[in-house]
Amino acid sequence: MVRDATPDDAAALVRIREVMLATFVEAPTDTWQADAAEELRRQLEAGTMIGALVEIDGVVASGGLARVWRQLPGPGDDGSRAWIFSVATEEPLRRRGYARAVVTHLVERLDSLGTARIDLTASDDGEPLYLSLGFSRAESPLLRRRRTS
Repeated sequence: MVRDATPDDAAALVRIREVMLATFVEAPTDTWQADAAEELRRQLEAGTMIGALVEIDGVVASGGLARVWRQLPGPGDDGSRAWIFSVATEEPLRRRGYARAVVTHLVERLDSLGTARIDLTASDDGEPLYLSLGFSRAESPLLRRRRTS
């Protein structure tokens, strides 16, 4: 049911990202998709990104991505990290366990890579799923700065 994404799946996974973004903001209308697909293809080829998806009758129904990197190790920490993001299911196909299958697959892949810490940001609807898969709320002093020009 769920499989690893390949670079050839980049456009389909960008479509799933669009589905996810539409749950947080108004449906995107600009032309970011082609640039996103090109960058995703590059990162899937390089191994700095992994993806998983569920296909139903040849159409991607659900998917998700994980950014994989290594930062400086610290005490009791080898520095291996991943960030799961863009997990979504096409609206007519929700409530069938596809997102659970995608996230479980990503976590298993990341565990097989020896990833010490996996982070994600959950929507209100997605939080129960992630909590049931062993994630917990982090006490994070996360701050963000965006370029303004």
